[in-house]
Amino acid sequence: MNIRQVAISVFIVAGMFMTLLDTTIVDIVLPHMMSAFRAEPDDIQWVVISYMIASAIAMPVVGWLGGKLGHRNTYLLGIFLFTIMSVVCGFAPNLETMILGRTLQGIGEGLAVPMSMALLFELYPPEKRGTAMGLFALGATFGPSIGPTLGGYLAQYLSWRWVFFVNILPGILVLYFLTLLLENKTEKVGKFDFFGLLLLSVTLSSLITALSKGNDWGWKDEKTVVLFYLSAVSLIVFLWRETGIENPVVDLSLLKKRFYSVSVATLTLFGMGVYASYFLLPIYLEKLRNFPTLTSGEILFFPAMTTGIVSVIAGYLVDKNFISKKQAILLGTAIFTVGTYLQTGLDLYMSKLQIIGILVPWGVGMGFFFPVLSQISLGSLKDEALRHASSLQNL
Repeated sequence: MNIRQVAISVFIVAGMFMTLLDTTIVDIVLPHMMSAFRAEPDDIQWVVISYMIASAIAMPVVGWLGGKLGHRNTYLLGIFLFTIMSVVCGFAPNLETMILGRTLQGIGEGLAVPMSMALLFELYPPEKRGTAMGLFALGATFGPSIGPTLGGYLAQYLSWRWVFFVNILPGILVLYFLTLLLENKTEKVGKFDFFGLLLLSVTLSSLITALSKGNDWGWKDEKTVVLFYLSAVSLIVFLWRETGIENPVVDLSLLKKRFYSVSVATLTLFGMGVYASYFLLPIYLEKLRNFPTLTSGEILFFPAMTTGIVSVIAGYLVDKNFISKKQAILLGTAIFTVGTYLQTGLDLYMSKLQIIGILVPWGVGMGFFFPVLSQISLGSLKDEALRHASSLQNL
């Protein structure tokens, strides 16, 4: 691994870390935004919802755009858009401007994250791709985990607007150095499937909005039910269309490849378990244990930090054949299962260190299986197939 390769890896991961940081760093300053914009709770939620929807819709575009603009330029477009919109959000005078900025920020993240996986996968030869996916996991876990803690410190000691300003300098550095260090190659691409993207946009925006607002509106409320039905119908039409055209926005034929479909299905199931815990743990820490938000963030940082570090180590061990991919997956699954079970023992009297001790094995397990499953899912895919696989997996 030469210095240039290391430098490129650092800046790719840094850019991805920055965009994923914003999936959680904003949550903690929403009360400050409510006061600044004199907004109601129902309205301020769109600051988060708009980001999630835009990011999800933008990810599948990578399959086509990455060929048209090139992998490097598509990634840098995402970082550029994200950085510029960080400025807009930081200076936003009202809620409408903030939501617009967050929407465009989300598009930037949706382009950058799947392209970062593809770039890292291409940057390393096959025998070192375990390390590459370990680096991806490092950024993917650190960003969201450190968000609440960093956001709390920035809001407390500077201003809530600094959760956006903090992105500007890293964004500029990533844009500058990757433009210098990383080559760009374009490909001939077919016609873009605008109608397919429209159908997918309706599917995702309806589903995410229903899931996000269902608890407030009521799960049997007319708006919630209509959105679920709309999402289901548009999904059916989308799947029918995508399987019958030459240049689909989402290449569903990838799911016919067993190495890809099984890996993605496994990652999805693990992801559901992980996010369920990350949803419940803050409630346990803040509502039941009455820990301050900053303390809760510090506790949750440790399992995420463990996942990131172990991911790099596990990827390296697989590359060097110290352990096989199968052994890494089985070991990670076993530790993750035990770590999840240990969480059932959390009570109202444990100390901060005891809670961290219970959560760390959970993070170790994720660190073993995440980079290996990611490496297996991408297999020996190249160019357009690699972009489609990365975008679908991240979606």
